[in-house]
Amino acid sequence: MGATYARYSDDIVVLAPPQDLAGLEHLIRCRLAERWLEVNESKSAVSQPGEPWDFLGFRYSTGSIGLAPITGRKLRARTTRLARALLRWRERTAATPDRALVAFLRRTNRRLYGTPGERGDFSWATWFLPMLDGPAGLEALDQHLQREARYVATERRTPGTRGTVPDGALTRAGHVPLVAAVWAMRQGPATSNTTSRSAPTKRTRARPSGRDASDAPSISFTGALPPGGAHSRCSGWIR
Repeated sequence: MGATYARYSDDIVVLAPPQDLAGLEHLIRCRLAERWLEVNESKSAVSQPGEPWDFLGFRYSTGSIGLAPITGRKLRARTTRLARALLRWRERTAATPDRALVAFLRRTNRRLYGTPGERGDFSWATWFLPMLDGPAGLEALDQHLQREARYVATERRTPGTRGTVPDGALTRAGHVPLVAAVWAMRQGPATSNTTSRSAPTKRTRARPSGRDASDAPSISFTGALPPGGAHSRCSGWIR
């Protein structure tokens, strides 16, 4: 049918002319059914040219690649859970605020930038930052990380905690802002010691028939924009 197809693990991208969209969707659903997979409709959507779409944690919008909203939500949720866990740890162990702050930033840096010498070629930063067109969205994540770090040290989430734990104290404790890391990555690999393109449109997630969705693998179908002016030529996407 003349479609463009790409796949990463269980995420599939299909870019199709509008007249082929319905047929391609039917074909993909049939191939999934042959393998005892069914589409998770709650993870499905249709995107038209000019509309933003998300794929592999990224969002493509108006010719630019940024973080998908779900990526930021997941990172914020994980670091908030970590901060609460470390507060409980402080209560059990009578750890000092400084020790809790360092523990929070060490574990956060490990999640974001990896552990030097251990899988240093892959981390949250090496997956996302090289693809971004700029730091948009990272500033808000940095603010959240700083707020949670101060919460671990002060047990408060108020503006006044910035005076108690100033920016310099965060830096000395090991904080590496994502905005700094994205610019540093332009010059070399981002690590916790240092301050392109797949454009993703019906979008589907597939799960095995008869199994609980929480146990199932997911498959996405996302219309991708190849280099050039395909965006202006096509009005239908499978994602």
